[in-house]
Amino acid sequence: MANVPVGGKKLVRSRSGLQIVEIHEDSRSPFFLREPPWVPDNECPRCAACQAKFDFLKRRHHCRRCGRVYCGGCTGNKCSLPRMCFVDPVRVCNSCCDITEKENEFFEKHVRTLTAGSSFKLQPMGRNGNEQIPITCKLSNDHRYLEMDAGTERQIESVDMSLITSVQIKTVDDLQGNATANMVVLRYTDQQGVSQEIVLDTGFPSSPTRKQSQTWIVALQKAMKIIYESKAADDDVFAS
Repeated sequence: MANVPVGGKKLVRSRSGLQIVEIHEDSRSPFFLREPPWVPDNECPRCAACQAKFDFLKRRHHCRRCGRVYCGGCTGNKCSLPRMCFVDPVRVCNSCCDITEKENEFFEKHVRTLTAGSSFKLQPMGRNGNEQIPITCKLSNDHRYLEMDAGTERQIESVDMSLITSVQIKTVDDLQGNATANMVVLRYTDQQGVSQEIVLDTGFPSSPTRKQSQTWIVALQKAMKIIYESKAADDDVFAS
């Protein structure tokens, strides 16, 4: 089990609204999306979406998710932004509203699946296919680690979600000819900085937990997409 730093949260007010954020930067969820810088008003004579010209009556509004400037009609939505830790729904543009709704579905559905966990056969790097360890794998409550429980006889180091470098899903065809996930290969860097690889196998087709494990793998794939987007957004913020 990884040693998770003891942290806490604080209430802060940004120009976009109230946020509940981690006190320590290294304790934040890998799904966290940093608040973008706002495009200055004087650089935007027109709405970024409909190109309407701003004047005394048509005012500028900033989207809290992308930071661009829009007219009131193109930022008429207020959405919850759990990835940015806002307390209340905030103003977003129409495009970001669609993206946010999909992200919120991820938090409401897929994160619950990941934190509930599922059963797998674990094959660590360097083991042959016959040496598989029955485990329960789940996402930690702070969303930072994959925790693997093999029972009291064995301890398995947790995997830092932010240090996963690739997720490869392998499939087999079911009786109807549809491709279904039967295992996932995770490559990551461990706490000592060493590259590692593990295989999570969903088990035999007759296994009662196989379908649940397949659903868990799909949720993990979506989680990694969100994490990669967060890293790219951080790079953009720091570059600007």
